[in-house]
Parts: sequence; C-alpha cells; structure tokens
Amino acid sequence: AGLSSGPTVLPTRVVADPVPLKDRLECSVPIGSGISYQDRLCCHNGNPFKECDLNTGIGGKMEWRCNCLNGCKDLINMHSIKELGIRYLPGTGRSAAELAPRADLDPLVPGGVYEPDSGRFRAGFKYVLFLYPDHDPNGAFVFNKMLCARLKCWYNRGFQVVMRTVVSVKHALSLLDFFPDRSLHNVVLGGHGQARSLAWAKEGTSDCCLTADGTGTTEFLSVLQRKLVLQGAGVMLDSCSTARGAWFGRNLFKYVASKLAGARVVASKIDLHDGMWQLRDDGRCMSGDNVIFESNGRDVTAASLGQAYKCKDLRKDDILELAEKQGMCITKCRSSCDQVLKRDWTSSLQLDGLEDISTRVELTLAMNQTAAASYAHCNWGKRQVC
Repeated sequence: AGLSSGPTVLPTRVVADPVPLKDRLECSVPIGSGISYQDRLCCHNGNPFKECDLNTGIGGKMEWRCNCLNGCKDLINMHSIKELGIRYLPGTGRSAAELAPRADLDPLVPGGVYEPDSGRFRAGFKYVLFLYPDHDPNGAFVFNKMLCARLKCWYNRGFQVVMRTVVSVKHALSLLDFFPDRSLHNVVLGGHGQARSLAWAKEGTSDCCLTADGTGTTEFLSVLQRKLVLQGAGVMLDSCSTARGAWFGRNLFKYVASKLAGARVVASKIDLHDGMWQLRDDGRCMSGDNVIFESNGRDVTAASLGQAYKCKDLRKDDILELAEKQGMCITKCRSSCDQVLKRDWTSSLQLDGLEDISTRVELTLAMNQTAAASYAHCNWGKRQVC
C-alpha cells in the first residue's frame, strides 16, 4: 500500500450509506466506469476529507461505505490544500479494505504565507510544522478525527500550521530551508518508530529514517534547532516507542532531546495510538504541546526540560535576545561560562571585544555543575548553565 497523488480506480462501486445522508458519501461510482475516487467531491460542502471501508453489501456485493470526517470539514476554511492524495489499505482476513486521505497543507492568511521572490515562508507568523511519512502501511498517519482536532486546536490558538509528506531525511532537511530562523514554535515528527529510529520511508531504503546518532539525523537536528524559537519551542515524536529503552546506546528521544536542548521534546515509551492522548491540566484543546500519553491509567510520556539551548549553537542575535529576556544557555561538556564568552562568542562570532560584549551580555552561573548535568547528557564531565 502506498500513496497515490493520481487517480485510484476502484474495482467496485461507491454507494451512499442511507442515514444520515448529509454526513455520508453523496455519490456512486458504477463498476467499470473508470471514475477514480478522488475525481468526485463526495462530501457535502465540498469537504474532501473522508474515510471509506470496503464491505459486503446487500446480496453479497462489495460496496464502499464512506463517512465524511466532520471534524475535518472546517480545515478547508483554515488551510489551503497543497496536495491531496488517497491511501489504499487492502483488507485482511480480520479487517475490511480502507481508503483514507492524506494531504499537504498550507495556512490560509491574508496576503499568503510565501515571500513573492524566494517562495520561502514569510517571517512574522507563529509556525507549527508537521512532517508525516510517505511510508505508512497501516494508515496511522491519514486524516482522522483526532488529527483534525489537533490541527484545529493549533489554528484556534493563533498558530499557522504547515503539513508536509516526507520521503527521506534529506527531503525533510530541504523543507526546513523554507522557514526563517527562529520561526517554528512546534514541530511534529511523525513516522513508524522503534527505540532508536523513526521512519519516513520504508526501512532499509537509503536515507529512510531519523536514527539515534545517525549522521543525516544530526545534520537535520542541527538545522532544526536554528529554526525553532529560542524560548517555548516544542518537538513531538509522533511515533511508537521512541522513548523505550534501547538494547544499546541512547534511544531516539534522548538523542533528539540532547541535540535540541532548548526545546521541550515529547515522545511515547510504548506503541502510540490516538486513545492514549490525554490533556494536561493546563490544556485547552488537544494539540501536542499540552498532552500526556496514558495506557491503562499509567503515564507513558517521556518529556525533556526544554529550558536552555547550547551556548555554542547561538548566534549574535540569539545571544542579545536571551540577555534581554534574562534567558540562559548551557555549555559544552567540560566547559565553563567564562570559556563560552572568551572562545565561543568573542572569537567565533567575532563580537566587538570582550569589554563591549560584557556590558551587553552578563554571564551568571545560575546553577552548580551537578544540576546542569540534567539538561543534556555528558559521557564524561559536566556542563554549566550560563
């Protein structure tokens, strides 16, 4: 089963479930007509989001019975659909065949979100980015009521959601280039996962997956940390078991959290499904930055502190912004705040002399070295918080 952006010709006919008609499929496709499923807007009000099951109908005839996703119908007023595709999931002995939509989305805003010359996203918006997998053999990442509720929640909170289907780590990296630095407030990395990996393409293919300690993953996360806002950023691993204990090395959650020390990274310790999502105490609606994952009454969420970036990753504008807001950063392992000022910032960033930068940026040791170790893992030595 794969994605198809072109026609998907059905071997049978599509019929309407009789009640309630306004919330069901409103078209029929006769056998042999050659009309594809997505050639027809079968939901009321032009809603393109629908789920269909191939079932045995009257007289043993196979029929597609379809439900319009009412939780999704408002999305067409919030987003422009950059691409809409249908994912066909063949049935097994225990389940019916299914059709379900996936889409790439852009936010609808006055004047558009793209710079007219470069085609990149305009600065000044609060972006949320969903990166979902091309390879999805069980349809875990198609549009359903939960996903639509999450997208609507972000919209109602004043964020602009961008959703893209990803075929490789290199592809995901190229998508980050379209965003201004410090413009992403939350990023959702979705894909089928295990302790040390998250797959966007079929596992075993080249560049398919984010992997703990992987070279391509390290490059992707290095660019991502520049795109995330300095304070209050979040990253969700929307995937199974990426916070589970690994047989060797760090799991993917711990690796991502170490590379994105300034962001709050959230992941699940076990296989993840929609029924596990629960609002935290401060949650107003279901989005991703305000949820915990529960299974049989047990909290199986892994979440990093997300309070301080690494000093070496900051640029001049970042340093001055943190100084103005009394923010903080963490040093490299076995390094001090004094070394950061003299070596990493004054030399590498070519700031105008030690005295000048000291008058604008005051470094204060906010915690002792033992407390600082909780921010990011060191195989040997400690970090300082500046």
